[in-house]
Amino acid sequence: MSPAPAKSIGELITEYVAAALTSGLPRYVTVANQRIRPFEPAELPACNVKMGTERVTYPTLTKRVSPIADRELHLMIRLEAAGDPPLTDPLRVLTTQILMGDRSLGGLAIGLEEVELQWEDEAGSDATYGVLLLDFMVRYLTAANDPTIRMGPAGT
Repeated sequence: MSPAPAKSIGELITEYVAAALTSGLPRYVTVANQRIRPFEPAELPACNVKMGTERVTYPTLTKRVSPIADRELHLMIRLEAAGDPPLTDPLRVLTTQILMGDRSLGGLAIGLEEVELQWEDEAGSDATYGVLLLDFMVRYLTAANDPTIRMGPAGT
């Protein structure tokens, strides 16, 4: 059996964010990393951290020999809460405070910014709940030929 492949820096970033939210949000909030299955009503309030769009540029004029890949990863954080009104905004405030408190994300990133929010409140036949999608853009550098190798801001 071959060893498991190394994790990309993007994957390490999502793990870091999920861990930071797990320890920073109240204990009654379910936090998941890359969850695909919908949350059940009994699991609310909940937070799911997922990788979204990632753009890659090369910071040198001769891109074919650039040793560094400058990456822009959009983390999609989905907050779900029941209630009328749902408690999504208080969860957003806590989430933003937790993540923006260390914009390096434990040294994995060289930048973090909040890009966009998307609100969805719904009244179903058996429950009222809200969903809030937060888009955070994380900038980080890796080796151009290996997304598992983190590079410093100056390529160190």
